[in-house]
Amino acid sequence: GTLHSMTANPPTNLPSHLKRVVIDNGGHTCKVGFAGQSDPERCLLNGVVKTKGPTGKVYVGDQYEACPDYSSLQYRLSLERGCLV
Repeated sequence: GTLHSMTANPPTNLPSHLKRVVIDNGGHTCKVGFAGQSDPERCLLNGVVKTKGPTGKVYVGDQYEACPDYSSLQYRLSLERGCLV
């Protein structure tokens, strides 16, 4: 679905100048945007990435893009094999 579909019956007690935030916390990605938009503002990995070896540096979300060597990464997603971890 789109973020636009979340605004079918918005509450009337919220001032019109405020925007409603929509968070889609999926199994692989987390999408964040505003109600009424067709596309999210931000989409990032919903998990933790750790480098192998003694240093064991941890990257959260899209921070893993700064890692110089992707072959040394271990991924831990929020949903693995259908289970919340």
